[in-house]
Amino acid sequence: METNAMNRFIRFSTFFLALVATLATAGTALTLDLAKGDFPGQRAAIEKTLAEDKAYREGTSDKFEQITQSFDGIAKLLGGQGGIDGLDAGQRDAAMKLQAQANEVISTIHRDSRIVCQRRNPTGSQIPKSFCMTAAAWERDARNSQELMRNMQAPVPQTMKSN
Repeated sequence: METNAMNRFIRFSTFFLALVATLATAGTALTLDLAKGDFPGQRAAIEKTLAEDKAYREGTSDKFEQITQSFDGIAKLLGGQGGIDGLDAGQRDAAMKLQAQANEVISTIHRDSRIVCQRRNPTGSQIPKSFCMTAAAWERDARNSQELMRNMQAPVPQTMKSN
């Protein structure tokens, strides 16, 4: 009986910790909204959050560069204006396209940075444990494992061709 109670406690504790970790990163992703105006203020707030918030820890330099390029393109189109109200239709469409690109990259970074917990049996143990990593880290781990297995496989012998 004592073992069953302990197992239930361990399962509940693991579930609770996974839930807390999920809720901690479950917020909505940042978004740039040019219709609200104040592009420089929004840009500064987004760049600060991307640099400091753990909800965006999986951002790579390539992804940050994509965001910066979109922001720079918007700034060039706005020409010092705070919003899109003074732009002609073509400029407005171009700015909205750049906004969508930046928001998609930000959303991807946020999605990749969420904490995901999985229960696994460590090698040599029958007792499952929870392992928590970012979604991107789980994907990297799976890719690395597959690559390792491919590299470990024996090469397929070449058949001799007859002339």
